[in-house]
Amino acid sequence: MSVLDLDKLVFQWINSGMSNAVFDAVLPWCRERWFWAPLYLLVLSFAFVNFGRKAWWVVLGLLLAVSLADFSSSTLLKKH
Repeated sequence: MSVLDLDKLVFQWINSGMSNAVFDAVLPWCRERWFWAPLYLLVLSFAFVNFGRKAWWVVLGLLLAVSLADFSSSTLLKKH
């Protein structure tokens, strides 16, 4: 069995064998555009309250980390 076959098998198992009504109701909300906005505001406010002017470096580092993770997962790891 190849890694690709194993990947497909695990994917099918998760999507057919592990589905339930709670996840079917809750997880679509996680894909909504503004769902995560309160978390982002909490992180920003936490950074500025606790780090003052140095918070800009924290925010810049977080943006860089998220951008790098997004780029690497969407461009480098996926087949085109």
